[in-house]
Amino acid sequence: MVRYAAWLSAAATIISLYCCLQLKKSQPPKPTPYPISFRIQFDTNVTREEQQQTQRQENRTLRSSLYYDWTIPAQRIDHPSGAYECVRFYNVHSHGCSLHFRSDGMYRVIQQDIHIEEKDSFQTCCLDLPGVGPPPPDWAQRANPTFTGLKHDAYSGYDSYEFVFDHLLNIYEVPFIGNHEHGQQLDDDNDIYDRFHTAREVHDDGILASANNNGLPLVFTFPSKAKGLQDYHFDPTSLVIGPQDRALFQLPKGCENVRCDKSLDEVITET
Repeated sequence: MVRYAAWLSAAATIISLYCCLQLKKSQPPKPTPYPISFRIQFDTNVTREEQQQTQRQENRTLRSSLYYDWTIPAQRIDHPSGAYECVRFYNVHSHGCSLHFRSDGMYRVIQQDIHIEEKDSFQTCCLDLPGVGPPPPDWAQRANPTFTGLKHDAYSGYDSYEFVFDHLLNIYEVPFIGNHEHGQQLDDDNDIYDRFHTAREVHDDGILASANNNGLPLVFTFPSKAKGLQDYHFDPTSLVIGPQDRALFQLPKGCENVRCDKSLDEVITET
């Protein structure tokens, strides 16, 4: 009887372990959290069509930088002149712009030396999006991600895990465009990229693979009429993990708590 009881106990343990392993295998992957502090470079101004090509118009591709430090917390994005976000949202074509995500919201900083008709009233730095702060390291896990499978990213050459987000509400404390109801059917890839935020992270066992690459950010897309021009194509080889210089996250003097007056952006004329 004792032997039989021991056998039953061992069998139950094996079955339990097997069930746990099968359950774990059946669960879809989750996005990898950000490092606490890091910096990385990424490309923008790449159309949706160009993202699928190995031969691209390199002169149109622009290199931007992202700095992140959750210990502050703060995030900064620097765009060069001609970047979609500078042109589309701030009407600045020949100069770069920086986006500062802080606890009170997102500030936009326009690079100097802009000739304007109303120089005294134009705001080169102001609070553009109150409440839109830096995302937490686990923002992707908290945004109800839907795993869409292993995708080959033609732009970078990496294989990657792709996630579509039900919402980015409450991650930045205000809603983003492109939200959809939980459980809504995703029809096809074009529908996904036109309507929803998506993210890809490296998951590659091929020639480009590295033990340190898997899980690194690769792509973040924006659902908008930009058709890919606003999307961020991260360069995993440029990632540097560690504390960032706090001076990077300081605003110009006289900028803090000053709200942007959108009507003033219309008076910019550049040379």
